[in-house]
Amino acid sequence: MTDTSGRRQELVAIVSLLAGIFVALTLLPWDITGPVGRIAGEFLWKWFGLGAVLIPVLGVGVGLAGFGLVPRLDLERVAVLCAGLVLLVPYAVAIVAGATGPGDFPPAYEDWTTAQKLAGLVPVAIAVGIGEIIGTAGAVIVGLGGLWVLTVYTLGLHPFAWMPRAWERIVGAVHRVAERAGRRGEQSNREDVSEPREVPDEDSVSDDSSTSTIPPPPPTKSRKRRKTPEQTELPIADGASVDDLPPVDILTSPVSDSGHDFEDAIERLGHVLIETLRTFKVEGSIVGRTTGPVVTQYEVAPAPGVKVGRIAALADDLALATRAQSVR
Repeated sequence: MTDTSGRRQELVAIVSLLAGIFVALTLLPWDITGPVGRIAGEFLWKWFGLGAVLIPVLGVGVGLAGFGLVPRLDLERVAVLCAGLVLLVPYAVAIVAGATGPGDFPPAYEDWTTAQKLAGLVPVAIAVGIGEIIGTAGAVIVGLGGLWVLTVYTLGLHPFAWMPRAWERIVGAVHRVAERAGRRGEQSNREDVSEPREVPDEDSVSDDSSTSTIPPPPPTKSRKRRKTPEQTELPIADGASVDDLPPVDILTSPVSDSGHDFEDAIERLGHVLIETLRTFKVEGSIVGRTTGPVVTQYEVAPAPGVKVGRIAALADDLALATRAQSVR
């Protein structure tokens, strides 16, 4: 980033920050911004309803992003996000409240209902126009689609991104339960169940004899050691010698390992790193690489206008994409 573009961005940030603070003061019920502020505040409340509250947030957010105080967002994305919410929030209020067309609003702002004040003229006109064409259900779908596109473009949040991770966790839990059940079954099969020894009853002893003899225990069978067969020498043909060995030429030469597979894996990992950065709208390229026994270091050069702090803020996402324990 050149000095001229950096100064221009800081100037835009300062102007946006001051404008956001002034607009916030115009929305207050007290007359502290003069006739200009009073007219501007009434205009914003009437035309944007609850979305007027987000207009100062737009200015302050753009100012903070211009100074690099918003890690994962730049100036453009903060502006798009806040501007989209200025319309989407009162649009949702208009659909939920079932507001009618702007022609049904009373002339005096004091006579408006709470729903009309929160919705505003512009969001009501958009919601009613879409509802007349595709119905209320279609208007709801349009609002959700707009919110989806807004979050994907600005924050990189996909509403279905959690599904693969959830599926992996479910499959892993099922595998762990199955392994535990298998181990318990093996342990139960290994347990030796001992049978109780029968003791002769007193009635079974003969009356003629005064003493009873207990039969001796059966003799234990001694384990016989298996005799290992004697090694026999292989017969040698007549005229042949033991020293006559086959030639070495019949052996196959080993395949040389030049390490290309390892280099290709490191190269693919670098491409994954760059593609992950592009997913979060961060442009850059790899200008160098140092491969060690444990850690591989990539030198990433950010594109003009991209702050280094944005790359550092994506450390967890990069570690997840590259399947590494940590990225620093």
